[in-house]
Amino acid sequence: MERKKVILISILILMIIIVGSVTSYLFFYTRTCTTDKCFIQAMRECSRATYRVSNEGNVWQYKVLNSLSFSQDLCTIEVKNLQIASEDPLAKKVQGKSMKCRVPKELAGTYIKVESKMEYCTGPLKESLQDLLIDQLYKYIVQNIGEITKELQR
Repeated sequence: MERKKVILISILILMIIIVGSVTSYLFFYTRTCTTDKCFIQAMRECSRATYRVSNEGNVWQYKVLNSLSFSQDLCTIEVKNLQIASEDPLAKKVQGKSMKCRVPKELAGTYIKVESKMEYCTGPLKESLQDLLIDQLYKYIVQNIGEITKELQR
């Protein structure tokens, strides 16, 4: 009888370890991608992954957040700016900010730069990028007001 209890407890402990490992893998494992191709595939599958991109001193981090999607048609991707190369105070406001993008699955995996699909995103990074764009447009208009006026007069 005592031997049966030990075997039963051992089997129960083994099952708990196996279920815990599988659950941990499904909910917490995140693949680290080192190439665009890897991350695009993760977006296409909407499987958890992270990817860092450095471009001209700007460092961006992308994360596919949901592996078990509760929404069958959307994939949630987080975009975060880790470092900005510009010394412009307005551009510096982007640094450290993030946004979450709920992208339709048919679009996920068709491009790498989620910020090119801003209509699906919300968060402080989106707001800062929009402020930066408006500031750049304003500067462009002020610098080229003479040419713009000539074109409007035609």
